[in-house]
Amino acid sequence: MIADGISLSVFFAIPITLLLVLIRIEPLYKKIQTGLITVLGTLFIVLTVPLLKNVIPSKRPACAKNCNILNQGGDASDENGMPSGHMSMAAFLVTLLFFNSGLFVRSISVLWLLAVGWSRYYKSCHTVAQIVGGLIYGSVIGRLFV
Repeated sequence: MIADGISLSVFFAIPITLLLVLIRIEPLYKKIQTGLITVLGTLFIVLTVPLLKNVIPSKRPACAKNCNILNQGGDASDENGMPSGHMSMAAFLVTLLFFNSGLFVRSISVLWLLAVGWSRYYKSCHTVAQIVGGLIYGSVIGRLFV
């Protein structure tokens, strides 16, 4: 149950990231630019992760079920899971926060990132390699957008 909640937290992280970035004291054009980067990067992750899963042959664990973005979908053991979409999105958002926030927000966001990785492993939705793949992919995309 806790793992499901942490997995679903990716949905709430998008507006929270936008809010944290936009409340910073900086010129309006910079806030708009950062907000657009957040939205465009999120869309990019959402659109490209499924494409990568079709290209990279890495099956989910044998007991994987209810692993789609809404923690539904039944048996998922025959699906490819590289990279983890939840982890990709979380890593992207944490990368944005890391370069646009103070120490407290950075610390909380890194702890959240670790919790997302744990939740995907605990639910048997991804292997460690798929989680690390999502971490790397999301971080690289985040760095490209920052």
